[in-house]
Amino acid sequence: MTDTQDTPEAPAAPPPAEAAAPADSLQALEVTAEAGQAQPGAAPEGATLDPLMGITMQVQVVLGRCNMPIADLLALGRGSIVELDREIGGSVDVLVNHKRIARGDLTKLEDGRVGVTLTEILKETAA
Repeated sequence: MTDTQDTPEAPAAPPPAEAAAPADSLQALEVTAEAGQAQPGAAPEGATLDPLMGITMQVQVVLGRCNMPIADLLALGRGSIVELDREIGGSVDVLVNHKRIARGDLTKLEDGRVGVTLTEILKETAA
């Protein structure tokens, strides 16, 4: 005689994924990991970057840097001068999301604000 107990059934498998994704989906930008299907810097066939064009990125312009002991940092006050590692008129670094992408020169805009004229676009370095 066999002992029959109610055993919970395994959950049903999820339904298969839809064949077509919505047009505004980023799925079109996914690259499969299969060998030979994607090259660095190349978008998959039929992919568009349009969905990404509205995304804002943080851009920083770095005038210079310095290292300072905490004691000196705490002693800073109005009128203190912080000596940087660059000369006046030297190039500045342009960073996007904390990664240097370009160098440029400071320029005065018509409305009195400061801008950067790009003089060099840096190539991506291999990791």
